[in-house]
Amino acid sequence: MDPIMVDFMPGRRTATFKVTNRGGTATAAQIRLFAWSQDGDQDVLAPTADVLASPPMFEVAPDEEQVVRLVLRRPADARERTYRLILDEIPRVARGREVVVALRLSLPVIVIGSRPAAAELAWHAERGPGNELLLLARNSGARHVRVNLLEALLPRGAMTAQPISANPYVLSGMERRWQLPAAAGSAGRLRLRIQAGTEAPTETTVAMPG
Repeated sequence: MDPIMVDFMPGRRTATFKVTNRGGTATAAQIRLFAWSQDGDQDVLAPTADVLASPPMFEVAPDEEQVVRLVLRRPADARERTYRLILDEIPRVARGREVVVALRLSLPVIVIGSRPAAAELAWHAERGPGNELLLLARNSGARHVRVNLLEALLPRGAMTAQPISANPYVLSGMERRWQLPAAAGSAGRLRLRIQAGTEAPTETTVAMPG
């Protein structure tokens, strides 16, 4: 899919993206759209008619592409709105003992709010139910942000990279968390190196939990 994210700027009501078939056989696909929110670390998807896809179902021949048009039915509000586009490959009928694997892709669709806004991440550390060390990021801003890099300082000055999930977004007003090595941090402080959004990586410290 190209692009991998769709932004609707204020005043914009349509957008397009391409689905290309690099396989050796024709592929059928279905597109559905959902309103996207977060509850703790969990993404919540709810059916919506705010955005429509045309065509919602199609077949792509080998080495061909399908252009899909998105239509925004609900104009932009003052605040940002977030959606997810789910593309499901419709599996063909298996032959004999053949195993057919169907592909699923998820694409963020962002409706930019009419008021200027930015993400505002605040970081802190706490202990989990098993005494594991957790790092939490809360976004109090009015725009989403993607966390691309997260490193924690280990003893002797080494930095360890933490796995960023396949969906590393922190939506407006939401919070996400990552588990850190138990040995991270020293002298009551935890040093972090973070790259969020399109900004350059920055370093910060947070208090170690008791």
